[in-house]
Amino acid sequence: MKLENNQPKQCSFIRANGSQCRAFAMTRSQFCFSHDPKMKEVKKEAVKRGGLARRNRLNLLPVKIKTMWDVIVLLEDTVNRLRSGEIEPRTANTIGFLSGHMIRSLEKSDLEKRLEELEKAVLK
Repeated sequence: MKLENNQPKQCSFIRANGSQCRAFAMTRSQFCFSHDPKMKEVKKEAVKRGGLARRNRLNLLPVKIKTMWDVIVLLEDTVNRLRSGEIEPRTANTIGFLSGHMIRSLEKSDLEKRLEELEKAVLK
């Protein structure tokens, strides 16, 4: 629905906190797709299909990451899959973010191991 000034009409749904939905209402409705009671079943099916599509999209095998080299191999694979369109930027970004945490963990465990070895050598 459009108002006289040619602007789309805002959804009439009022949230539990008292604020109004900010989405635009659908044509011939006072509600957006998410809040229109007539669209309840259609929305439920769309959400279900969306969840299934997202879940089935990736078929990445688990990888063991024990060394820095393993992280390098993972990142190289991720970059190549991103560039070929096999994975989405969001997924690649998440892998990169988690890889950074893995690198810091590996560095910390390596330092702890070296410190332990030094302590053993000094105490002999």
